[in-house]
Amino acid sequence: MADEPVADGEEVDWHLLEVLFALETEDVPEETFDRLVEAQWREVDALPPGTPEQRAGMLLLVGLLSAAAQRFADPARDWEAVAVARLATREPVDEEERPQLLAVLMTALLNWYSRTGDVPALLESIEAGRLGLAADGGADRWALQANLGHALTLAFRERGDVPLLDEAIGLLRLAVAGRPQDEPESALAPMQLGIALHLRFAAGGGEDLLTEAVASVRGAAAEPAADASTASVVLTNLCTIARTAFEHFGAADLLAESIRAGRTALALLPTSDSNRHDAAAALGTALLARYKSGGDDAALRQARSLLQEVCATSRPDHPGRVGWLTNFADCLRTWFTHTGHIDVLVQAGEVAAEAARSDLANGPDRAVLLSTLADVLLSVHVHNQDPEVLDEAVRLLREAVRVTAGSAAAAVYLEALARALDVVHTTTGERDALIEAIDLAHRAADAVADHRPARSRYLGGLGQVLDTGYRRIGDLTLLRRAVDAYSEALAITGADSPVLLSGAAGALSTLADRTGDVALLDQAVALYRSALAAVPQESPVHAAYMGSLGGALEKVHRATGDRSAEREAIEVMRTAVAKGDLLPPISRASLLYALAIMLSDTDEADTDPLVLDAAAGFARRAVNLLPATEVHSAAARHTLAVVLLAKHRLIGDPSSLTEANRHFVAAAEVATAPPVITFGARWRSASTSALLGADEHAVSQVEQAAVLLPEIAPEALAEADRLHLVTSTAGFPATALAVLARAGRPERAAELLEQARGILLTDAITSRSGVDELRAVRPDLADEVTRLRLVRTALNDPGEAPPAALRNRELWTVHWGRLLREVRALPGFDRFLVPPTYDELRAEATEGPIVYVAADEGAGLP
Repeated sequence: MADEPVADGEEVDWHLLEVLFALETEDVPEETFDRLVEAQWREVDALPPGTPEQRAGMLLLVGLLSAAAQRFADPARDWEAVAVARLATREPVDEEERPQLLAVLMTALLNWYSRTGDVPALLESIEAGRLGLAADGGADRWALQANLGHALTLAFRERGDVPLLDEAIGLLRLAVAGRPQDEPESALAPMQLGIALHLRFAAGGGEDLLTEAVASVRGAAAEPAADASTASVVLTNLCTIARTAFEHFGAADLLAESIRAGRTALALLPTSDSNRHDAAAALGTALLARYKSGGDDAALRQARSLLQEVCATSRPDHPGRVGWLTNFADCLRTWFTHTGHIDVLVQAGEVAAEAARSDLANGPDRAVLLSTLADVLLSVHVHNQDPEVLDEAVRLLREAVRVTAGSAAAAVYLEALARALDVVHTTTGERDALIEAIDLAHRAADAVADHRPARSRYLGGLGQVLDTGYRRIGDLTLLRRAVDAYSEALAITGADSPVLLSGAAGALSTLADRTGDVALLDQAVALYRSALAAVPQESPVHAAYMGSLGGALEKVHRATGDRSAEREAIEVMRTAVAKGDLLPPISRASLLYALAIMLSDTDEADTDPLVLDAAAGFARRAVNLLPATEVHSAAARHTLAVVLLAKHRLIGDPSSLTEANRHFVAAAEVATAPPVITFGARWRSASTSALLGADEHAVSQVEQAAVLLPEIAPEALAEADRLHLVTSTAGFPATALAVLARAGRPERAAELLEQARGILLTDAITSRSGVDELRAVRPDLADEVTRLRLVRTALNDPGEAPPAALRNRELWTVHWGRLLREVRALPGFDRFLVPPTYDELRAEATEGPIVYVAADEGAGLP
């Protein structure tokens, strides 16, 4: 610097040269800056007050203070820079100087805000920028437009005021159009435009805004940067915006671009750089998206490491910390789902709670925070079945839906709430929850009707809700609509989504079970094979997809007797079990008890107890993986009990019978299990208890099973669905008769036989049901019985959309219940449409005895 030429007679300003050197050089020590700041203060004080020379000295002082604050992380220097800039703008100034002074003040205020989150300072910076533009803006008007646009974007983040963001986008577009192409610093303008467009898309803008955002920040990344730190900032934003585009459009190349940008951004920065947290968090979130989309285990591990480091080392008041905590909580929840480690779930809850307590948690990203916290709570609920935790998750998601209503992000939260309500229905049996879940899933798909890739994703979510709804209540309309939703989704995206392929295959497989259409099974197997081929073999979820294929092949064997399908099913399932160690406990358990069922159903199991021992071993492993209260525990224990019962039948092993009975009882005690599983467990427990000579326990199990009969085929279902579900109770009357007869209670056996026979009583009302007698007393109520019966017949039409059909049948059930209560309140009608008691049956036997024939293999006992 000292060797630069100086004109003859011109005095060298060594202080100025040293200041410029300090501003341009990275490794100047802090002591040098302190000395230069003190010297510059003396220079300013020595200059005539209110002169252009003094103001120029103030601007140089602001630059020194701001540089020192950034390099040495000293907010006090930023505040001192603000004070000096304010002083400079308050002096009487020429109009030509005013834009530059206001621009410096705006920048100083933005620096202070970025370090402290001081919103009044941010608003003051916006006012300074607007005044600067009103005063013409000077030669660097584009820079003032860009900085003001950036400040307005920050204000939107604080307040969620969309007009501020629209103003920012307008200014940033002008800045991009007017910027000099040969200045590296000008590349920040298209980056800032991309950020604003990204936010505007999330706030309810169209897809064109997201496309423009990607193009804008991508263009900024392609331009030469002023330095490595600036290049990293641009690439970090490309990482974030490209990831969002991937999540919306579903294009895998966007996610690959996001991760490349994130890795490059992080590699450009030393560990001490203040921008490193942003880069690491962006890359971690992109890697988490990769795991969620394809099951990349290494990506999940790296995401967890990066996000954990960011949250552990960032300062508590950093404006980005709430988002980082939210993403880390989501990552931990995903890790729990992947590993089943409860300590990880506890940590996820703590991280999410910290984010929710933050003063920064009420900004535009509030919906993301609410949704992530809800996801954590749902995982906690899966673990401990706490209904209050589930209720809180639903409440948070309702709030997320409310704050995003009408925005482009609305579909995300509609689907999330639909999934949560699906859990409510699965857990509690609340039909209203299922109806609302289906309605919300429809709304989510309709919200993105104009964008086919996104619609495909939400149609898949709709298919899942409809499919699980069918599995819970047996409404065939739901299952057919699920198949339709999956088919439309696959028609949009093709065969490149293993999640969609597997979901569609599962729905088709279930429909084949219901209809007996073997061709549907063949389609399901083909889709499962495609899904498996789309998942990397090294992925932990590869085992889960293998298990699904194995299950479908076993169904083919059962339907057709194809022994090659059986052999392949068992081989595939054994491989899945061997590879499934990294799957969540529920998934591993499902593979184990599925293999147990397959082995116990082979011809070899009919003659070789060692095959049954192997099957029981797999089932025991499944039982040991699951908490006793977990809904899947009921299926695992029921499977183990069935295998042990088969062994008892084969070799007469009393210990196997005793253990089978114990597991049937345990399966029946799982409160969250579907009624059909609980009913089956009670039924089999009654049988095994009777064989063990525990007659009173057998009677108790029969009585408890009988209570569940109305839940097996509820009145809210269509007639065909009820008839199908009633077949699952075939054989129970014979068991009840055998158990009660052994216990010396034949009269109760007769009553239960009538109760079982009367499940479909409301579908076969005749004059003998008491309607004629009712008409003689209350013709209006008799007419209402007849009218509702006709309405019920009409509701069997499957052409109605599932939410409406379910809701209408539910309303019918409510009206029917009220009508029955009103009729039964009349004198002499207290047993209207109620199965007869033993005394009533005896009264009918005036012309001879009533004989019940209840045929079942083994006289009702296994």
